[in-house]
Amino acid sequence: MPTEISGSTGVDKIQDGSVTSAKIVDGAITNADINSSVAIGKVLQVVQATKNTEIGLSTSYADLMTLTITPSSSSSKILVSITGGGMANTGDDIYFRLKRGSTVIYENSRYGYTTNGWTPAPWVNQYLDSPNTTSATTYTYSAHRDTTGDVRFTDLGSSSTNAGVMIAMEIGV
Repeated sequence: MPTEISGSTGVDKIQDGSVTSAKIVDGAITNADINSSVAIGKVLQVVQATKNTEIGLSTSYADLMTLTITPSSSSSKILVSITGGGMANTGDDIYFRLKRGSTVIYENSRYGYTTNGWTPAPWVNQYLDSPNTTSATTYTYSAHRDTTGDVRFTDLGSSSTNAGVMIAMEIGV
C-alpha cells in the first residue's frame, strides 16, 4: 500500500536511511527513467575538429572539415557549429554544405564579395540535426565558389592562428 505524504506527515518527518532499495517496488524506477530525466536539454558530449590548413576553393565542393560523434541515445539531437573564415578576391558567391554520412542535410550561401582586392570572408554555420541513431555519425562541412575567382578557407597569410573550428554537441531530448 503506497504511503501518502501530507502536511502532517511531511517530508521532513522521513528519517535518513528509512527508504531503502528493498522498500521500493522492483521496477518502479529504472535507469532509463533516471537517465532520460537527468539528460533532457543537457549537453551530453562535445566533439571538436580544427583545420588550420589553407584550402583554395574551386567550382566543385571541397571537404573542409570532418568530425565523428557517437550519440548516447537515438532521441538525442546534434548541434553542429562551424566557424572559420578566409578571404575572397573576386565577386564570388560561396556555397556551403553539411553532410551526415553521404546525405546532404544543410545548404547555405553567401553572396557579393568585392572585386577590389582581398576581402575577409567569415563563415559561420549552425545546424541542429536529429540523426536518430546511437551509431558513430560523421559530419562533413564542404564549400565551393561559383566562378573562376580566388576564395580561400582558413587563409593563413603570415599567421598560423586562423583555424576553422567545427563542433558537434549532443543534446539530450
